[in-house]
Amino acid sequence: MNEPTVVFALPRRQDLDTLRAMLGTEVKVLGEATAYREAAALIGRHQPDVAVVATELADGDIASWLEQEAPLGKTKLVLMAPDPQPEDYRTALRLGAVDLLSWPANPGTVLECLRRVSRGPGERQGRIITVFATKGGVGKTTIAANVAAELASRRQRVCVVDLDLEFGSLAAFFGAIPEQTVSDLVRRRGAFSLPLVQEAMVTDPILGVPILASPLTPDLAPTVDGDGKKEAGRNYVAEVLRLLCLGYDTVVVDTASRFSEATVTALEMANTVLLVTAPDVPALQSTAKGLTVLVDKLGFQPDRLKLVLNRANAAIGLTPDDMAKFLDYPISYRLPSDGDAAVRACNTGMPIVRRRRSGPLARALAAMAQEVAGPPPRLLPRRSVLHPLGARR
Repeated sequence: MNEPTVVFALPRRQDLDTLRAMLGTEVKVLGEATAYREAAALIGRHQPDVAVVATELADGDIASWLEQEAPLGKTKLVLMAPDPQPEDYRTALRLGAVDLLSWPANPGTVLECLRRVSRGPGERQGRIITVFATKGGVGKTTIAANVAAELASRRQRVCVVDLDLEFGSLAAFFGAIPEQTVSDLVRRRGAFSLPLVQEAMVTDPILGVPILASPLTPDLAPTVDGDGKKEAGRNYVAEVLRLLCLGYDTVVVDTASRFSEATVTALEMANTVLLVTAPDVPALQSTAKGLTVLVDKLGFQPDRLKLVLNRANAAIGLTPDDMAKFLDYPISYRLPSDGDAAVRACNTGMPIVRRRRSGPLARALAAMAQEVAGPPPRLLPRRSVLHPLGARR
């Protein structure tokens, strides 16, 4: 692939010099500006693949400029802002930007973004399925492992990522013992590549599913998502997930049961989120709080956010319809209890859908996986990672 063509518009000439020096010859810079009027002229003249534009320049603000004179045409817009806040992402979406980057910038993040957004529609793009729960012990990791295993058995190219960075155990569900983890990957400086990410993965010995494991000890979690990062302004998780989408039909992500940066990134980038709950009062109350964040704050709707009721046939005096009414959200999937099948599968390192395919839980998991993933994607354009914030229905 040829290097992306780009026009930069940043507040100071010094900023432009710094960015150009960081990127070297990896991109083809067609023009640089420190004012919106100048940027408009450059974009109109050159029609670059991407325009990277600051949210505020000397002659105005980004919203006014886009409404009045920006000749973007087929040029894709990436915004830059110092220390972006949630409202900045909402503004970026409203203005049609495909991404929002922080300034001062990390060169690897900028380069990966430019390559991604300038990529033609013929490039392979996979989907992301993120499995999340607001409370531990509801079967989240079991579901993530079995969705991936079922898709692998159907000849989809699938990989899994464990983003429970402190206490993740996803590799154990496949009987895999990782030699490297995501914390080893992020120690490396410079832009990631798909082969580099794959080097840090361990392969499931039965189905051949590649697994990017969580750090071996909890103290390493901040090196991936926290104040221990080598490069503070860099979102390692976003970079890794975007790259994996280039090599796999489906990326299944298991998350921590809290709204960390890594978790929110995996949620926002997902084509489908499976929110797992269980038929007990503490789990339902916790799920209700999570839905408030996911639906009211992050704008998820039922086409992307699927509620999964695990152990749905457990008798607690509430029907699934009662639970859906309590949560004010539809239940998309109901997974039955199946004795000790889940525990045995975990202890043997073989997912339920492979160990006990004829059991009721295995059948329900397989049907859910097939419906959520659908057929393997073929040459699908990648949507923006920015999503609308809508009112809860």
